Amino acid sequence: MKRVSILALILVLCFAGAVLAEEKKIDRGTILVGGGSSLGLLMGNHTIEPEGSDDIEASTTAFTLMGHGGYFLMDGLALGPILSFSYGQVKVGQEGLDTTGTLSMWEIGAQGVYIFNLGPRKTWAPFGALALEYLSGSMDYEVDSEAVNSDSSSEMSGWSVTPRGGIMFFLHNRIALDLSVYFKYISASGSMDSGEQQDMDVTSMSYGIMLGIDGFLH
Repeated sequence: MKRVSILALILVLCFAGAVLAEEKKIDRGTILVGGGSSLGLLMGNHTIEPEGSDDIEASTTAFTLMGHGGYFLMDGLALGPILSFSYGQVKVGQEGLDTTGTLSMWEIGAQGVYIFNLGPRKTWAPFGALALEYLSGSMDYEVDSEAVNSDSSSEMSGWSVTPRGGIMFFLHNRIALDLSVYFKYISASGSMDSGEQQDMDVTSMSYGIMLGIDGFLH
């Protein structure tokens, strides 16, 4: 009787493992959802090029909230939309100027995600992602120097490219936490108004760490 009970328990555990393995598989037709749940720290430098003036070097520290979705076209590979918002501080490193301000920026676009399959019983998996987004943002700051003491603002729009890579930790068959690092490149143009309006170009390279949560709808 005891042997029968042990055998029955082993069969139940094997069956449960098979069911969990089947549910954990990320295959074609699965829907990926990460709704507004990622928080990242963005740090980097950007160059502002006003028309007819010297280039301005600035540094940025910002927090980023991101939401994304996707449809798995094949095992491990998903394509879908992405939306993000960044808000933070801008510091201008030009000699003789003490300038700090705020940056706010919206981005919307498309993203591809690939999750490497290490087997159905693995509780973690490495992944990579690449996002292409249209951006629209503004910078507002106060210039404080011996020669100038005024407020200044700028509007910009353009494109960003963001490769990202990290690890997903599966808390449940349908839920995972992801930890990743990313690099963001921005190319944008707009106008700057500091008493006199000027056209400008902006290029930016930054990096960050992101923590998110993802759901998988089979």
